Amino acid sequence: MPSYWDSEMDKSDMIPNKLTYPSLGPPCPMSIEYLERVKILSEKIKQKKPKVVGHPSFTKIPRIRLYCANEALAIPYVSPMLAESLGNLPPILCQVGGGERFRDSLVLFGFKASDPNKYQLPKYATENFDNSPFKKPTQVTLELYDDACHCFFLFPFEKISLFSQNRAFDFIKLHAAVDENIPDGSENSATYENDKTINAIAINPNCEIRELDEKYMDCLKFENIGVLPDVNEDDYVDNV
Repeated sequence: MPSYWDSEMDKSDMIPNKLTYPSLGPPCPMSIEYLERVKILSEKIKQKKPKVVGHPSFTKIPRIRLYCANEALAIPYVSPMLAESLGNLPPILCQVGGGERFRDSLVLFGFKASDPNKYQLPKYATENFDNSPFKKPTQVTLELYDDACHCFFLFPFEKISLFSQNRAFDFIKLHAAVDENIPDGSENSATYENDKTINAIAINPNCEIRELDEKYMDCLKFENIGVLPDVNEDDYVDNV
């Protein structure tokens, strides 16, 4: 997604613009066993030839992510964005930083879940959408926090972090029916207008809420979702 490679994110996010994370470090029994298991699992996946829809670019480089082999990237449980549909899910709360590399992915995830019929993206992964039993829109609350970095809610000294945590707590209480004293129209509860299935908002550092800016929705028009760009050897780290 565009935000992952945006040089402006170098100023706000801790995640590097690499296709994987640094290697595991000096060899040790644990890392050796991990890599051995990875190779075994990769071979099993290749042999089973799972009916998942990937993209040819997934095989451009030996390994993209530390947490899974390339052969597993197209499995929806690993990459939900590549599911043929994200409908029929329980209510979802997406909290994303406006200054993090994964911003576009999470924005698209929210809209794709809220309207599976409209956002059949990426095209190569939704070829079987017509046969999917999961077409019912999922109720989504999408909160974008201006300029915030990846995992910003882990910094309790930031006002915006505590604000996001409180909203998450109220979301859980509201949808899990833990606290019946939270009215639907409370400050921290999501409200949906008419038949809308997504409540998309932006929140500034002063915790002021507004409707999500159009600029953040440009990613909904992006056609090369999940397609690896041409990269040099220095742009990724091969862990295997």
